[in-house]
Amino acid sequence: MANINNLTDQAARRQLARNLQLHAYYLSLINSGVIFDQNLYTLKVERGYYNPSPTEKPTADGLNDLATKGRCVVYQLVNKASAQVEVSKTYDLALYLKDYIFFDKLILDYDTYDPSGVMTAHIIITTPNMPETYQNQSYANAIETRNNGKVISSDLIDCFQPAGSAVNTSKGGSGVGVSGKLPADGVVQASNPDPNQLPKQNIIDAVAAAVRSLGSGYQAIITPQGGKTSRASGTINHPLGDAMDWYLTFNGQEIRPNSQDRDRQGSEGVLALYRGVINALVNNANVRGVRPGIGGYPRFIHYDESPWRQSKPGKAASWNEGFDVSFIYA
Repeated sequence: MANINNLTDQAARRQLARNLQLHAYYLSLINSGVIFDQNLYTLKVERGYYNPSPTEKPTADGLNDLATKGRCVVYQLVNKASAQVEVSKTYDLALYLKDYIFFDKLILDYDTYDPSGVMTAHIIITTPNMPETYQNQSYANAIETRNNGKVISSDLIDCFQPAGSAVNTSKGGSGVGVSGKLPADGVVQASNPDPNQLPKQNIIDAVAAAVRSLGSGYQAIITPQGGKTSRASGTINHPLGDAMDWYLTFNGQEIRPNSQDRDRQGSEGVLALYRGVINALVNNANVRGVRPGIGGYPRFIHYDESPWRQSKPGKAASWNEGFDVSFIYA
């Protein structure tokens, strides 16, 4: 762990402290439980202040150079029970941070450098040089995704299992299904243009029916990696096409589940929308003899009809990761 004993200039030390205050805020926000259950996950600093060797000359404004000034910190989201990095939830966290904090650059960084070949993920955040007044500071708010050190997108990408690794089907999945088709009335739309990544038809039809119950103008938008896509964590719901991650729009305006959007658009109104559509999903599934899975996230709702859930007790399986869906049991 690097220390600042080499930094003898007092002005430089004060500047370092000012720059790191933003990162202290990020840690406090994320570990407060606003985004994820703080009893389950914690955000850890993988690398903070960087102290180069006497012969090293970091590239100007590169990550190492910025880290010598407190302007670059590398984070990992860790599952407290397993002590393992939560790759898929790291992506969810990056999506949240992109919209609700200020930064110069947010990098979603994946790699498979471990000899085992297991994918891991980091969030790298760079920040500007904070003035003494803490005022009139601008932020570039740039984002990118890297894989094994290579920039692969100027957007956030949900990377999944490395090529060649098998999908774990030990929980009883029924096998990879044929992707469905979007309804003709447009009530369900996909962010990802690849038709082969749409979920199964029963999943699309279920969400479409629930959204239609809200009235005209509403649509469900499938997130870019929210259909039949692989997952690094080994989950089988999405890879087999049995799940969909989606959010609502009204006349083209996004209505996300999280509290910030509820505040902007009217807390009770948006809460009532999601309660209505989620209760419709669960009730319609139960009528068909299906026990669905419902996950509440800050930016989307997860819905699945995975075969392995069907022998479990209760009307549905549910989990809260930033949006409380426990109202389905009321």
